[in-house]
Amino acid sequence: MTIFFLFYNLPSVRQSSNRELTLISYFDVEFNSTTEYENLFIYLFIILYLYQSNLYQYQQLSISDSLKENNQIISQTRALLLLHFMIIIIYYHLFEINNMIIIISCLLVGVFADKYAVLVAGSAGYENYRHQSDVCHSYKTLIRNGYKAENIIVFAYDDIAYNKYNPFQGTLWNRKSFDSQNDNVYDGCVIDYKRDDVSPQNFLYALSGFQELVPEGKRVLNTTSSDHIFIYFSDHGSVGLLVFPNDFLYEEEMSATLKFLYENKKYEKLVYYLEACESGSMFLNLPAAWNIYAVSAANERESSWATYCPPDDIYDGFAIGTCLGDEFSVNFLQDTDNQAPTETLDQQYQFLRDNTFGSHSLQWGDLSYTSDNIQEFLFGDQPQNSTQQKINKENVTRWDSRDVRLNYLQNKFQKTQQMSDLIELQEEKKSRELFDEFFNQISSSLKLKGDHHKSTNQKCLKQTIREFENSCFKFSDYGLKYIKYFAEACDNHLLNQVQDAIALKCLIK
Repeated sequence: MTIFFLFYNLPSVRQSSNRELTLISYFDVEFNSTTEYENLFIYLFIILYLYQSNLYQYQQLSISDSLKENNQIISQTRALLLLHFMIIIIYYHLFEINNMIIIISCLLVGVFADKYAVLVAGSAGYENYRHQSDVCHSYKTLIRNGYKAENIIVFAYDDIAYNKYNPFQGTLWNRKSFDSQNDNVYDGCVIDYKRDDVSPQNFLYALSGFQELVPEGKRVLNTTSSDHIFIYFSDHGSVGLLVFPNDFLYEEEMSATLKFLYENKKYEKLVYYLEACESGSMFLNLPAAWNIYAVSAANERESSWATYCPPDDIYDGFAIGTCLGDEFSVNFLQDTDNQAPTETLDQQYQFLRDNTFGSHSLQWGDLSYTSDNIQEFLFGDQPQNSTQQKINKENVTRWDSRDVRLNYLQNKFQKTQQMSDLIELQEEKKSRELFDEFFNQISSSLKLKGDHHKSTNQKCLKQTIREFENSCFKFSDYGLKYIKYFAEACDNHLLNQVQDAIALKCLIK
């Protein structure tokens, strides 16, 4: 049949076994020698044969020896079943040509549905080593799991691997050295957006498929309603916002972009893992109807925590000098590296919830498909052999993310005893004192309770933060914990009073 050979060029069909293609070709050649009813039964028999044959192979596979093969079998079976149903429909002229084209298009969309990922490390500075280490680890995990490199977009400032303080130049380590299997996650990590290109605007444009970035050499998503999207973000945050090196991403901006993706049918399902302090505040208004399943490292009231911090920052007997990963992120990545692709999203969440000790990981949005396998979002079609890594069960050192810079500088000075490092440490302590003093005074004068953990008036919050940073000082990793006071003041219509307080108390530029 001409129709069969027309669709034979589907990649997943070309990969099918010779035994299956020989069987199909035999019946195709002999079509004219049978009646129409016999033809129908022949094709139904082929479909059942292919399905049962492939299903049997899939069930016989052990997880340890064939992650790659089971995905190939699934894709082959799906493609072959769809192909032969199409042939039946066409051969018996069950539908008019226009309807038939629609049916074929829908079936082909199912065959060609794909998976995409956007991975973001939003920080800079050696003390924030862990964020870029988390993201490069996630990139290598997806590649090892069979993702296409062209379907992954990575944001990272890229100032850590060759930082002058890095004792192992050109490397990033995401866990303490246990054995020779420890992976340099920077090796092979392809970063698309670096330095000042790591911005909220570019992140939202890349998600939205903003084609104007393409002529500049930037990569953006180009997804369909049948595709799955995975977003992973690792950085600092606060009430109603996430931090980038030179700017903030506000909850309403992120929500507007997710809404755009949903309304323009840019995905079938979207999974969003968010590592940041008070990260739960970014999902308080996430509608379940958008088919987005989100997991936050922390609730809307607390910090997230770093892990493998000094003295557990060791690789090959040497100290890296700062935390190697974030607790939630390391748990998610090590679990994905070690578990079968048949683990469900909910099973992975249970692991994260039970093993993230510093904060409370939470689920948000559409929970209707948490029974889906992680394979649907974290695995591609042709995974490589899995690298089993030891999941740390020790009581390793963990630091509150708000205190990482202070602890990093203290640890650094203790080792070097250099005056320049002492000055930098003293400046950090002074900065913390200034934040404490200002917000203690403003909370007292405006009678703010400090227990406000959402931001409904984001326009006011943006304006207040901008005026504070212009008149006083930039928000530090530590100072971010006080943004909840600005959010509370804005939501209680106290903008003018906050502006007066800023003008009165900020005498230091």
